[in-house]
Amino acid sequence: MNLYDWIVGCFSTRQKSLGIYRRGISKARRRQHVAAIENYTTVIGIPGVPEDVKAMSLFNRALAYVSVDDSRGAEDLNRVLGMPCAPAHIKTEAIRKLARMKQRAERGTKSND
Repeated sequence: MNLYDWIVGCFSTRQKSLGIYRRGISKARRRQHVAAIENYTTVIGIPGVPEDVKAMSLFNRALAYVSVDDSRGAEDLNRVLGMPCAPAHIKTEAIRKLARMKQRAERGTKSND
């Protein structure tokens, strides 16, 4: 790869969005969930962001929302499931997370009765 290709690659939409996505992951690992949500939201809003990066950002934003008890987590997981080009493994994890959320909600309802 020559210098020109490297420079162009650094500024491509995919590279830019992956860089912001990785910052979100880093913040989530440090339990800075609100800051992570901001990074993931930025990636989702980038025009022309690749579908796989958008799906990963939606999924991770959903996890961050759940960590701060924000109901928008389920909305993001359902958006991932509605994306025709989302990677299969991301959709599978979204289905699993939604099922776990439903089980927790049912347990909470039963204990409050």
